[in-house]
Amino acid sequence: SEVLDSKQAAVTNFDDSTDVDFSAKVNASYLEQAPPTNFDVVDADVNKGGDVTDELKPAAVINCDDFDKTADVTAADPEPSVTNFDEAAVNGDMDVDNDVDVGDADLNKGAVDVTEERLPSYAASSLLSKPKRPLEQFREEKRSSSMCTFAQMSSDQIHDLLDEKASDDRQRWTGEIWMDVWPWKKGMAKESIYASDPIRMNLCGEVNNPNRAWERLYLSTEYIPGINQTRTYKNDRVYLDLVRASVNGRCPIVANGGGKKYRDLVCRDFNRRPCQKSRGDDAVNYRSTSLTNDRRNNRKLGKSEPRRRHQADTSNGVCSFLLKQRWDEVGHYIDLSSGCGSHCNHARPINSDVISMPTKLLSDDAKHNAMDATDAGASKAVGRNFVLKNTGHYISRAKVAYLKQCGSESMEDDISQMIDSFESNPDIKFTALSDIPLSDLREPTKRASTEVSNGTVTVSTSKDEDGNISTTEVTDIPNMAHTECTAKTERSQRGLESFQVLFMAIGWVFLPMLRFVKLCPEVIWCDITSHSNNKGFHLMTFSCRNTSINKQSVFMYLWIPNQTRFSFRWVFQHAIAILLPEHVRLRVRLIMKDGDPQQRNEILVCLLKVFPNAIEGGCGWHIIDRGWDSHITARIERKHRELWKKVVKKIHSWMYSWMKPRYVENEDEYQVSKILLIRFVCSEVVLNAARGNRSLIIDILRFIRGHVLVHEELYLYYRRKHVLHFETSHGVQHEGTNTAAKEHSAGVKGTMSMNLSANTLGFQAELKLRELEDIIARDFHKRDKTWSSSSTAKSLTTFGEGLMVEVNKRIPLHEAKRVGPREFEVTYLGPGKSPSTNRSVEYEWEQYSKTAPIPLFRRTRTVRVLEDGTMKCDGEGGCYQYETSGLPCEHQGAVCKLVHSAKGEQFPGFLPRDLVARWHTDFMHLAYRPLTEVDKQRQQLYHRLACSNIGGPKLRCDISDEIPIEKPCPKMS
Repeated sequence: SEVLDSKQAAVTNFDDSTDVDFSAKVNASYLEQAPPTNFDVVDADVNKGGDVTDELKPAAVINCDDFDKTADVTAADPEPSVTNFDEAAVNGDMDVDNDVDVGDADLNKGAVDVTEERLPSYAASSLLSKPKRPLEQFREEKRSSSMCTFAQMSSDQIHDLLDEKASDDRQRWTGEIWMDVWPWKKGMAKESIYASDPIRMNLCGEVNNPNRAWERLYLSTEYIPGINQTRTYKNDRVYLDLVRASVNGRCPIVANGGGKKYRDLVCRDFNRRPCQKSRGDDAVNYRSTSLTNDRRNNRKLGKSEPRRRHQADTSNGVCSFLLKQRWDEVGHYIDLSSGCGSHCNHARPINSDVISMPTKLLSDDAKHNAMDATDAGASKAVGRNFVLKNTGHYISRAKVAYLKQCGSESMEDDISQMIDSFESNPDIKFTALSDIPLSDLREPTKRASTEVSNGTVTVSTSKDEDGNISTTEVTDIPNMAHTECTAKTERSQRGLESFQVLFMAIGWVFLPMLRFVKLCPEVIWCDITSHSNNKGFHLMTFSCRNTSINKQSVFMYLWIPNQTRFSFRWVFQHAIAILLPEHVRLRVRLIMKDGDPQQRNEILVCLLKVFPNAIEGGCGWHIIDRGWDSHITARIERKHRELWKKVVKKIHSWMYSWMKPRYVENEDEYQVSKILLIRFVCSEVVLNAARGNRSLIIDILRFIRGHVLVHEELYLYYRRKHVLHFETSHGVQHEGTNTAAKEHSAGVKGTMSMNLSANTLGFQAELKLRELEDIIARDFHKRDKTWSSSSTAKSLTTFGEGLMVEVNKRIPLHEAKRVGPREFEVTYLGPGKSPSTNRSVEYEWEQYSKTAPIPLFRRTRTVRVLEDGTMKCDGEGGCYQYETSGLPCEHQGAVCKLVHSAKGEQFPGFLPRDLVARWHTDFMHLAYRPLTEVDKQRQQLYHRLACSNIGGPKLRCDISDEIPIEKPCPKMS
């Protein structure tokens, strides 16, 4: 199972490893022919809103008289699991891809303006000696230093500025609770207090005002004598109005303490002292976390382990906010003689949407209707959707379960309605392709003016983020002139009149969801699904994975007429360039797709212009699993199928291992693993499982040679381990979003009109947006993770901190030694083992089909420490974990542990700034928001940090000369 001898690891000619003939050609008959183009038309005068019937099934109809309303179209992990392997040496030699510095490109208008402010430059600082922090050094020399931009700042300097801003967020700030009140002071008659009109005041500001002219602020005329307020207060209308006003003012409150004549209103989330439960106690087996397939940690055994809860961080003190609500014979009032209207020790919520909405604020009618919708849909999610759709408030399914316990008609066709809806919606950015009459042009071009008045022209209509709509002839768009010929041919075949509009394609993005693409744009997925509308258009979607919170989100939708190269050319060479900002496209590193050859041809062209810094990837599940089902037919008797399934699973797992980290990491190891797989397929075990069917063995070998190995450049992990792709090797994450769009509680159906389907997709996007914002906001405001005591616990997202906990657990299993002035070698020890342990494993013949050894290689990792302290675990002998996922590896941790122990210190752990930006809670919560929510300078800092190549975690102390330089381990060929 382990290749230890250089002779065993020698490269063998693949064709000579077996006597089987591999000369068979690839059978491509399984590739389906592209369906006919689906366009649609409508007669504006004769059959308004009706379809033109012909044998090609019209796909879309538009009223040509109303088409001037048409808007302009403008833009917008991996399956294999992480496994701990017995490792000792890797011989990989890959050139690290130089990341292109995006710089401070223009961010979306209305969201971020990246025009950089001028700042005094920072003096150089050594991270090894650390004489002073860069920000302190900058403050001392800012008067005499020259001017520089954020692009010249180091990541430490950016972090210092961001830390300072985060500290400013936690300073004292005045809340906002605006209410209509009746002010009162001594000398005024209480009986006539409500005779005058109410005054709208900020209760918090009046409490803090030392020169206030009033003593009480009466809230309402409602008072019922004799009611015991200790029992009915939680449902009191005045209290609910106060809570609702506090949520709208971004300072949520809750009643906490009081008696029959008063109530204390305090900060809802930060009024309690931190819980004194165990923090990261080794005796508590919390659920584990893995970068890929993390769902399996929540299943079976995972469910029996303690949940990892988090709470508001009040370690620096609780919030001092306090309002005194009292009542007397006149009514309810706020007592201004005591209390505090200011919050402290926590940041103010970005907006009211990220504040969890108490269900008590819902009206009785809304609650009853939500319960009826839940019953009708047999799902709590239906009740959640109903509340969001009708009240605009997002509540979780758990809250719906808690509640459970205790349209105008239009004469326009559906496509015209859809485009009108896109034009009027400020959160939609779109681009459409259609062939329209010359009379419908918004601004007739010079070419159009020379044509006959009853002619047609093919145009691209786009709407940008500011709502501006423009129309461009396709003949003026590079690589799109052929579209007009296609439109004319389609018109001729359908016999369409010149006054009819031919709708061809449309793509759009939901602008609020585009923020998550800007946060995590390194890997994007694309795929096509059908049966999303009743016009026969194919739905193509693009998604990204917000790895720091382990969620997949769709950000772009396109309806195309077919799956031919014409449609994909419009998508990849025109629509994407309009819908996605350039600075986002420059940060894309990997495009994951399925096996469609027409799609791939256009992606290759797209990589040269639209995504210049990206490489293509092939879905391993499509290549192996789907390919196996298409080319391998096994007729095995029922009583022998169980053994055959085990053999098939072993063969699949063997090929999947080539796509995972830690299995094969260079060409030699790949050749060894490949040859051993062929020998296993040709072994007697597989032949017995196939019941002696040698032709089946031949088919398997032909499939591996003709349909798997030909795609090596698309799936081999070691060929892209220098790219930040977060170990992505499959497209099943995106396949799940296509399935979810149809199986959603508000799912799209093949019987829906185009307009209804588009609105449904938009509603799904809004739900996903609220879900992601809710997760991130909870991580931001409740960052005290009781299950972790590491130095990164309060700064990283819950999922990111879970991964760092796993890294820290593996550090003691490795031993580092110094082999050069700034070079170290790290060897895997394992629990209770020494580096010299070399246990051989023997497999029982009966279990061979199940335990046939997928090759694992013993490696010795090499860690280099650069002059600035940056640790690199790359090149020959590196694991490339930081280059792949932006997370420090256990080998770098072992080096830090060795260096610190030589100084008599204990390694405190990695710092938050040692990780790339996407793992930071602050970055996920604050970056790329509108300037009305987050200041411009902070947006620039976050953008610069996201575009910076940190390189790796830093060793923040000098390497002691007391650490001896030892002889390095011999290299294996």
